[in-house]
Amino acid sequence: GITARRDREIMEYPVISQLLAQVPSAAQAHHPLARLAVAQGDIGRRRAGHIEQAISRARKLFPKFASRKERLVVDDSDLNNVAATLGEFRALSDLACVFGSSIQTPDVGSDFLVTVGTRQLRIEVVTPAGSTKNTEIYFERLRIDNVSTTTTSIAPFGYPTEDKPGDTVQGNAVSRLAALKQKEHQADQTIPSVLWIDVENERAFPVSIGASQAQPFTSGHEELVSGAVWWASYGQLGDPVYDRWSLVTGERRSYKMELNSIRLRRIGGSGHAPGVFESGVEMSHLLPRNVWKGEGHDTTTPKDDRGDAASGLRPEHD
Repeated sequence: GITARRDREIMEYPVISQLLAQVPSAAQAHHPLARLAVAQGDIGRRRAGHIEQAISRARKLFPKFASRKERLVVDDSDLNNVAATLGEFRALSDLACVFGSSIQTPDVGSDFLVTVGTRQLRIEVVTPAGSTKNTEIYFERLRIDNVSTTTTSIAPFGYPTEDKPGDTVQGNAVSRLAALKQKEHQADQTIPSVLWIDVENERAFPVSIGASQAQPFTSGHEELVSGAVWWASYGQLGDPVYDRWSLVTGERRSYKMELNSIRLRRIGGSGHAPGVFESGVEMSHLLPRNVWKGEGHDTTTPKDDRGDAASGLRPEHD
């Protein structure tokens, strides 16, 4: 029956079930580990396996860190803190695949310190919490013989609200991501810093946000969409972020960034910060002309292999 199936699924993740059993019974139902313990589908099982492996690896390689953080997972009543701690476990586990047990896990300050060659890097882990806006929309479609199906559309960073003109799905995502670590207080200018953004928080991201969000633009169904992660990392105040831009009719729905990207804030610059997508001519075609239009920006039109102005769509500021 259902109980037997649940017990069988929990046994697949003994570390998760062990920790969940220590959580006060009144708090178990909504605990981040509860959903992972009975994970279904490819994404859910992959995430459950990831945290199961991460905590097991931390216990073996970083026992003091594991003991300290496991107490937070079990005892902290703030579920956002619990989710953030699980994010640290995942990050440490993935880093350990490269750096082994040489990673430093200080009690205060940076989350982790790693050494690459002769240089030390600071790793800061941040796990975005869930949105206070509505994140799910249900569509019910009737089928024959009175059988109906329900489709759920999910926007982890929130759907647009009527009280905010110009609010968009991608705009919400970019705003939330770009605002991460906005009040920086751990930065040490003498040590390079890596901001590790964990988006496996099961409570905030029931579905994967997709690798395409790390690209400047993606297309589908004859429409162009801005990648939220890319623009949150490299965009600038006032840049347009496209929720949809029809490649057929030219119709556009966009949002103008209300703050600088993570990268611009952390380097303390005010102008355009060149990114990895501008490292070569072929990659520069991904950056449309006039996205960076404005004072102090390079508005040179990219050239293609024939020496002519590179063709293609050029989003302008609305």
